[in-house]
Formats: sequence, structure tokens, C-alpha cells
Amino acid sequence: MKNDAIEHLSAAAARLSGTVHNAGDVVMAIWPLTCFIAANPARVLERLPFDQAVEEAEMRLGGKGLMPATVYHRFAEQGLISLAAVRDAFQARRTEATPLLAIAGESVSAATIQWLGHFESAFAGPAASEDPLAAAAGSAAARADAAAPSAGAVPEDDTGARQVDAYLMRWCAAYTDTGQAAWSMPRRGQGLWHAWRRLAVIDPTLDRAARGRLRSLLAEVPDRVDEAAVVILDRLGVAEADWQSVFEAQLLRLPGWASYLKGRADQAGPGTPDASLLTDYLAVRLAYTHALAAPPMPTTGRRPLDPSPEADAHRTKVLVAALAGLARRLSLSAAALRDLPAEELAAVVTALDALSPAEQSLIWLAGHEETYRSGLLNDIGSRLGYALGGEPTERPHAQAAFCIDVRSEPFRRNLEAAGRVETLGFAGFYGVPVEYTAFGEETSLDVCPALIKPGYRIADGPAPSCRGHGERHRRGRDLVRQTKKVTSGLKGSAAACFGFVEAVGGLFAAPFFGRTFAPRRYAAAGDWLDRSVAPPIEVTPDLVPRREDAQDAEHGGRPYGLSADERVFFAEAALSIMGLTRNFARLVLLNGHGSMTENNPYKSALDCGACGGNTGGPSARILAAILNEPAVRGALEKRGISIPVDTLFLAGEHNTTTDEVAIYNADTVPASHRADLSRLRATLATARERTCAERRARLTVAGSPAVSALAHTEERATDWAQVRPEWGLARNAAFLIGPRTMTQGLDLEGRTFLHSYDWRGDPKGSALE
Repeated sequence: MKNDAIEHLSAAAARLSGTVHNAGDVVMAIWPLTCFIAANPARVLERLPFDQAVEEAEMRLGGKGLMPATVYHRFAEQGLISLAAVRDAFQARRTEATPLLAIAGESVSAATIQWLGHFESAFAGPAASEDPLAAAAGSAAARADAAAPSAGAVPEDDTGARQVDAYLMRWCAAYTDTGQAAWSMPRRGQGLWHAWRRLAVIDPTLDRAARGRLRSLLAEVPDRVDEAAVVILDRLGVAEADWQSVFEAQLLRLPGWASYLKGRADQAGPGTPDASLLTDYLAVRLAYTHALAAPPMPTTGRRPLDPSPEADAHRTKVLVAALAGLARRLSLSAAALRDLPAEELAAVVTALDALSPAEQSLIWLAGHEETYRSGLLNDIGSRLGYALGGEPTERPHAQAAFCIDVRSEPFRRNLEAAGRVETLGFAGFYGVPVEYTAFGEETSLDVCPALIKPGYRIADGPAPSCRGHGERHRRGRDLVRQTKKVTSGLKGSAAACFGFVEAVGGLFAAPFFGRTFAPRRYAAAGDWLDRSVAPPIEVTPDLVPRREDAQDAEHGGRPYGLSADERVFFAEAALSIMGLTRNFARLVLLNGHGSMTENNPYKSALDCGACGGNTGGPSARILAAILNEPAVRGALEKRGISIPVDTLFLAGEHNTTTDEVAIYNADTVPASHRADLSRLRATLATARERTCAERRARLTVAGSPAVSALAHTEERATDWAQVRPEWGLARNAAFLIGPRTMTQGLDLEGRTFLHSYDWRGDPKGSALE
């Protein structure tokens, strides 16, 4: 290749890298299943107004971003949406002038017709069968041209693109495998593109002609992935001006894989193989597109939905309601309504159809949100006098901090009602971003929000009361790991799998029948076996800094442990932000939280999002250990936070599926606080029973067996048919920041994030920010 051609290719490759970066904005980075957190896949569209973002997300990702109007009509019938809120939303969004129509000799605006048919009718209740206007409206509607709107153009056939998708899914799975596969993909250390191009040419699943075209192409393209992509784009006839649109379309074919690879690329260091992972992925797609003779710019493959019978029935119902409403406004008789000219009926239909389904849903959504918001603010306003009152004069029996998660709200409310316990809300990692290694585990976890990186490393060690049992626990954990590894290897081995199934396959019937027919008993038996093999021990975080240069470098330069000043900083920040700076109880329980489910690959999304999709117990342990240190308390005293000598901080974990709260290191509580601990445990048990009863009332269908609420939640937690056994995250509605007194006693239905905050301890607003 001549020098000028080489320079031209290098320049084009540099431009391509920038284009790939820009095209990557169509998908958001997501995290692996081990630390998956709940995140909106349309988060990359936050820069747009809401309605535009929803429309763009529908085009990119498919599916529907808004509920249909039929759902909101049901909400209105149930009293969940107020007429006034919907009217305000309608007027706010219908600001432009609408045409005037001549109906029965009177001028009526299209907006009036739209309001009568699409909205006001939902609040009128069912029409009486003897209502002559309703019957006349039905007769008139039958004569109207109420044909369903066209389904729109059908996209081009994307068979070739779906073939490319199938190959990419296999290679992405092989490249990102973390040990599940019996045979790992060779050359993964060289990156996706380099590993794939060595293997794809011998892939027997490609037909001979496609394999020949692929071999010829890969033999001719440069080794560098960006330069190779430039050459392949040229072979496909794609002009540089169209690169970005082609890349965006290719990424949106498999948005899940593209988002995951983008996440890996964002986490990779510069110069590492994964740093160019999106470019590698696109180059592989383009190569397959060329080999399979597929179109270079496939659509998303989403076809318009044909109108459903329910949608047709709703459209007729809206037309009847609009005609009946017009008759009442214009004082028309039933006979006059029934005999309206066809052109006037057609004008009414046109006016109704002019308000698109998306616009209807946006108006309903605004009204629904305002109904909830105004009701919530009225409830809070009724308590502001109490919330803004003076200092509490009575010391609580205990204080309990929980994550701000919506699933904590019902438990906190019931805990406060069950005893004199003050509750607080704080992000579940308690403000200490660490890389945490549990005792006996080989891998570490980042227990902090996924959008930030941990700044320190902390490991657990056996508590003083369990130091003689730590080695036995470690050996048991190692035995369990090795057994699972050997079993998995035998099941996946091409040579041993048949003999393995013949020899021990029958043993797997026990888990199948146990999980299906007796999930609680099977889970209890499994727990007993785990405890027998690896007896549980209490652990405590090791916070003492130590110099480990090699390991610090291996862990991104993060030092081990927390210095004395750092401990004081984190202690002061946590207490100040949550407003716990005075009137400390004798027991303060800091709770992390985690969920429990048997059969959900995304189960980490049900754990603590503030802890990066991990359970929050380790974070609670760390802060409790810090706050129990006399040196830290002495430093806090000088900063205006005086913790009484008799205040003891404990760590616990709230299981949001069963609402059980496990208190760590309870055996080490001194005798002086045993009575306080017993009282707190009794209060927690009462709160659990009440919260489980509330959940059962929401989840239980008619005719379910009459079992206790606790047994019901435990059975759901251990039943592998329950992918989401709690459904606690399904109705998020609000985020409230302020003292608990402004919401205490209100039933917020598990729909609100509750973050404790006291403005009196934050004069500059920096903690709030």
C-alpha cells in the first residue's frame, strides 16, 4: 500500500473512532449481572424534553414508553386521577388554536370535542341503558366513518440482519463469559476483534459461500480494527457521511449486548483490549453483514402494531361519548343527534383522531402525576407544624437507619408504630465508597454507587468471639466452591457429561421436586447443609491501614484501610447529612438491605443500588465500627456532635423480601444493653409481621391458601416460580428529602424514597447538594 493511501486510511480510522464514540450515545452503559442495578435504558435521552425522549426511546428500543388511554380511563373510574388535574394538563398541552366545526348549526372547537370524548367521559361513569342521548349517540356513531387508522408502512425484510444478530449473540456470549462455559474462547486477551477473526473463518455454522466471502474479506483487511472497519464500510458502499447512522442502527439491533459492551469499554483502562470494544463489535457486525449479504443499515425490526379489538372498542366508546357530550352542550334532542349529517359526524371523527394516542397518554400521565403529587403534598402540609416543632424532649428507645429505598418505607412506618423507635433514611452505602472482600471469599465487590469508583479497600475478618472458628469456615467455603466447580465441569465436559448424568443424574430430582413442591422446606434443608459444611461466624471489618504497594496497584491504586482522619470525615458526613447529631438513643441500628429470590438472573438489581447492586450489610458494618471507636467520638465531640457514652452502634441487614432484619454481632452486645436489644428485637418482629401482612394483601389472589403472612412471604422468597417475589420496586413515585417528622405516621404505600435531612445542620446547603 502506498504511503498516501496509508495516511488516508489512518486519518479515516481516526475519524471512525470519533464517530463510534458519538454513535455509542444511542445506548447506555450497563453493568454485569453480578452487580446489575436498576437503570432506565433511556437515560441517555435525559437532555430531551420528556415527550421527545419517550418518542425517541420507542424508535430506538421498541416497546411502548406510555400507557394507553384505556388504562388511564380505568384509573379515572377508580378515583386515582382527578378531573381538575386532567383538565389543567389538557389546557396546558393544547395551547394552540384548534379549528371550529359547524355541528347542528353551532360552532364548536375541535378541542371541545377532544375534551368531551377522550377525557371528560372517563369521569362520567357508565351511561344508563335508558339514556336516550346515549342510545342516539350510539346510532350516530354506527353511521360515522370510524375506520381504524392505517397501521403504517411495514419495514423492509430484515432476515439478513437477524442472521447477523444470531452470530453476534454467540460471539458476545463467548467473549464475555466469566467461567460458566466449559471451554473458554481462545485469544480473548487480544480483544474481541482479534480473537474473533482467527476463529470465525473456521466456524462450521456458516454456509460455504458466506464462509468463503468472510475468509476473503478478513485476508484483505488491515489488522487494526479501526482501519479494518473503514475498509469494510467501503466494501459495503457506505459513505462516510452515513457512518454514524449505520453505527447507531447496528448498535440498536442488539441494544442489550451493545450496552453491556459499552459498560465494559467504559471501565477498561486506556490501551487495554476492551477499550475499543464497541469498535470491535461494530467491525464484527459489518464483516458478517458483508459475508451474509445483509443490508448495511438494518431497521430495529420493530413492526407497527395492528389495532387491537380493545383499541377499536375504545375508539367507538370515545366517539359515542363525544357525540352525547355535544348533544348536551348544544341542547340537541335524541332525534336531532341521531340524524346528524354524515359530514358533521365525519368532522367529529377527524377532530378526535387529531389528538394522537401519544398526546392523549401524555395528558393523562400529567394529570395522574399531579393527582398523586398534590395529594402527597397536602398530606405532608398537614404535618408541617409538627415537623417544624422544637427539639424532641424524650429519648427514643432505639434509632434505626435504613436505606432510602422505597421498600424500607412500609417497614419504617410499622417499626415506629410498634415501639418508640426513631427511623432515619440514608443511601445504603452510608457514604463510604469501598472495595469490599468478605471473609472466605476470593473476589471483592464495589459497595458504592455504580457511577463512582471506590476509593478504599476493606476486608472482613473473624470477630474476636469467632477467631478460633475462622479457618473451619474458610475450608467449608472452599469445599463448596470446589464441589460446584467440579460438578459444573463434569456437566459441561464433552467427554464426561454422559457418564456423569448416568451416575448421579437421579440426585438432581431432589432439588427439582423440593423447589417445586416444598420450597420452604427445601430452602431450610439447604441452609442447614451450608451451616454444617461452613459453620457461620460473625465478622468485623478490618479498618486499619496497611501498606501493600503491589496490591494497591493491582486494585487501581486504592489503598487498604481508612486513616484516623478519614474515619472521622465519613462519620461526621453520615451523621450530619442524615440529621443524627443529637438526642442519640442507647442503641442505634444501621441497616443495609438485600433482596432474596431463587430464580432471577437479574437478582442483583433487587439488592441495594447505592451499593452497586450488592447487599448493604458490609457498608453498615463499616460505619458502625467507625462510630463505636472512642477516638472518632472524641474528634466528633470537638466538631459539635456529642455521642453519649452509653450509645452503642449496631449493624444489620434488612431482607426486603421477607422483612427480616438480621443484627450482626448481637452476641457481643454488653450486658448493660441486653434489655435494650431484646426490646428492639421484639419491636422488629412486630414490624415484620405487619409489613408482611400489608404485602400479602397486595400480592395474594383470591382463593389463595390461608397461611400466615410470614409463611407467605417466606414461601415466595424460596419459590423458584417467583421471579420477583416482592414487587416492591414496581410503583416508585416520589423522592422526599427532609426530617422524618414531616411524613411520620403517613401511609406512603411503599412508593417513596425517604432521605433524612436536617437543614439546621447544613447552613451552606452543601450536604443537600
